[in-house]
Amino acid sequence: MVKQASLKESPQISTTITPLEIERKWIVDSLPDLSSITPKFIRQGYLEDAADGSEVRVRECNDKFYLTTKSRGGIVRSESEKEISSEEFSSLWDKTLGHRIEKLRYCVPCGGHIVEIDVYQGHRKGLVIGEVEFLSLRDAERFSPPAWLGQEVTEDSSFKNRILAKAVPAL
Repeated sequence: MVKQASLKESPQISTTITPLEIERKWIVDSLPDLSSITPKFIRQGYLEDAADGSEVRVRECNDKFYLTTKSRGGIVRSESEKEISSEEFSSLWDKTLGHRIEKLRYCVPCGGHIVEIDVYQGHRKGLVIGEVEFLSLRDAERFSPPAWLGQEVTEDSSFKNRILAKAVPAL
């Protein structure tokens, strides 16, 4: 079992708070045409997997680096994110071994919203998840997903990235 590092063991990094993330999530049944969309490659690792469901992660996306903290929750949760240097990212990334994911993200316009389609790589290859972020809970509740989004898994904690990032044990 890999012991996860605490931020207390990591460089001191302040964060800027973004109050809430309002998001719904689905398993993608069939991909829409993505041929005209250039994906972003994302790799992220988790530093803390708290018993209360909160998470601390580092992410690299398009040569930018971020430190993010999210509270426990389903459709609505608090989130803080700060851009960090590549050096800070590297130092923290080393502490995420066994708790990482890689994915290609396609941003697809859909009914006035953007569906972020994540096509997972590595140990989660084959999994495809669609997420939509909203400005309000009311908008989230009113959103009618296209049929290709499939089963909603917003409230299913097994589809949280912090859980998906755990290494799959060898058989």
